[in-house]
Amino acid sequence: MGTDWEAYDWKKEARDIAKVTSSSHFKISQCKGFHLRRSVKTNNILMRGEPHYRTDIGIERDIAKKTLH
Repeated sequence: MGTDWEAYDWKKEARDIAKVTSSSHFKISQCKGFHLRRSVKTNNILMRGEPHYRTDIGIERDIAKKTLH
């Protein structure tokens, strides 16, 4: 282990990239369905939470943190 590949701490890596769930634009505990989509223009991952299985009313927003370049 460690010679052919590196083992990463994925929780730490996700904290550096993804927003915390408490700052999302919908309440995760009230959602029954989640939709993930990659934006073609910005190449970001967009997420939408739906309160019911057969609805399409949620707003897609970016789940990644804003990075300063």
